[in-house]
Amino acid sequence: MSITKKRVMTVYSWPSMGLFLALALLFVSIQTQEAYAERKKVSGTCKVLTQLTRVSIPCGGPGAFVPLWAWHLMLNSDDPDWNNVQRFSFQYDDITKERFFRGFGVNTHPNGDQTFFQYKGKREPIGTGPYDYTWKIEGFFIKGTGKFKGIKGSMVANGKTSMAEKTWEWEAEYEVR
Repeated sequence: MSITKKRVMTVYSWPSMGLFLALALLFVSIQTQEAYAERKKVSGTCKVLTQLTRVSIPCGGPGAFVPLWAWHLMLNSDDPDWNNVQRFSFQYDDITKERFFRGFGVNTHPNGDQTFFQYKGKREPIGTGPYDYTWKIEGFFIKGTGKFKGIKGSMVANGKTSMAEKTWEWEAEYEVR
């Protein structure tokens, strides 16, 4: 008797499984192209327009301060979406690790769309001056507006800074869904 019941269940479950697979294939075939976002890689250089300010904000006990920097930059690239991009970013030192820093920023693209990002980095002294160092940052996009709405991806930048020069190279890899 139990063999018959098991056989009956098996006979009825095969059509259900076939219906489920057919619906799954139909759903996959009608998905829009937006669901299959293409990854895009862009790169370029960066020019420091203004180091807006350096302030120290109180942190922790008496006499404990964290430096906060604000930057206004211009990103240049062969990609028209990333050429002449105005970047504003805020950076603070990571008080738990020497020479490490963290920050947030916004890129305003030529058409007015914006991309928001978060980053962390490390600087290494290369000279005797207080601002002579190389640095590297790694970050990721938090969100975007307009054609960058739904942006997901990462960014890296390398630079060399001294009183005489500020050179930066950057690269981003992202997709928009």
